[in-house]
Amino acid sequence: MVARNDELGELGFIIYLKSNAVGALHAALSDTGVSEIDGSTFDVLRVEGGRPAFPADLDEETIPLEAGIEDRAISMTKGCYVGQEVIVRILHRGKGRVGRRFIGLLFDPDMAAPPVGAELTRGEKHEKVGAVTSAVWSPSLQRPIALGYVKRELSEPGTEFRVVDADRRWSAVAAERPFLTSAHSSPR
Repeated sequence: MVARNDELGELGFIIYLKSNAVGALHAALSDTGVSEIDGSTFDVLRVEGGRPAFPADLDEETIPLEAGIEDRAISMTKGCYVGQEVIVRILHRGKGRVGRRFIGLLFDPDMAAPPVGAELTRGEKHEKVGAVTSAVWSPSLQRPIALGYVKRELSEPGTEFRVVDADRRWSAVAAERPFLTSAHSSPR
């Protein structure tokens, strides 16, 4: 079975097949020049594409509107589905406002990527306003980038954060997602 997949922000496919057919398919695809990528490379491309993944960036408590995936995760024309009442209430009564938003984060090129779970803070008292959910070194941008959630009012691109993990500190700036307009193009 072949399923369309755009987790990397580009049109792609996932192929489901019996394990005894993997070798033949791999050989056939290799003969056409298709390149294989490992999980780490996939994750870099996913984060550069600004795409949340389960369970790193999404869990059963995440509202699709928080993650910014409503355009591909919610149908307004289909019948009843789990969570529909919450979504309709947020969209119609709350005008789409949620308590937190999923954002991109840019770091200085000379820094290492922060660990998942690092806190995002603001102000003199370093109030916790969010957390990093995915972080990678971006070869395309030549710097660490991350994804995470912050309080709604702090989600605008250009907002500055202090990132804290144990005794380490980073500076980060909120950035538009995706970080790249396409896997084959330049940074935003």
